[in-house]
Amino acid sequence: RFYNSLKKLGVMQKTGVEIDGEPSPYFKNPADKKATIVNRWGGTTVPWVSHGYELSMTPLQILNVYNAIANDGKLMKPFLTKEIIKEGETIKQVKPIVLKNQIASPSTVLKVKELLKAVVESGTASKLKVDNISYSGKTGTTKINYWKPNTKEYNASFAGYFPSENPVYSMIVVVYNPKGSFYGAQVAGPVF
Repeated sequence: RFYNSLKKLGVMQKTGVEIDGEPSPYFKNPADKKATIVNRWGGTTVPWVSHGYELSMTPLQILNVYNAIANDGKLMKPFLTKEIIKEGETIKQVKPIVLKNQIASPSTVLKVKELLKAVVESGTASKLKVDNISYSGKTGTTKINYWKPNTKEYNASFAGYFPSENPVYSMIVVVYNPKGSFYGAQVAGPVF
C-alpha cells in the first residue's frame, strides 16, 4: 500500500523538464523478487523511505513535490521560461502543463501545508524566521552511505516555498558534504 501510494503521488516519474539527462527517480519495489540485497524491500524500508533513505530523487524532483503542495495539490511540469523572444518578437510561448490534478486529497494537502509552516514556526527551522515574510518548508540532513559504519559525510538541505499563505516562489538548497556543521537547519536553511 505504501509503495502504491507513492506511485499515485506521482513522485516515481521524471518531471519531464526540458533539460537533457534527467534520471528517473528510484524507489525500491516490494514486488521485485530479483532485487539485489541492497535494492531489496525489507522490514525497515517503509520507515527509511519515510525519512528519505532507500530512494533517489534529484533536487528538482523533490522541489516539484513541494510545488504541488504549494499549488494545493496540483503537480506541474517544471519549466524554465515563459517565452522565447528573438529580435523583440515572441517566437515561442511556454504554457504550464499539469502532470496530475490532485496528488492527495485536499484535506491531506492542507495538513501537509500546516506541517511545513510549523517547521518554520516552531520546528527545526524556527531559528530561521524572517520578519515580514512567512515561508514553509522542511530541513533535511542526509547521511551519505549510511549503511557503511564510521562514515561522516552528509548532505544538508532545505526545501520550501514563500509566502506561505499565497506561494509565489519555491526553492531547494542542497549543500553536498558540508564541513563543520552538517544539519539542514544550520547549513542550507540560512541560504534559503
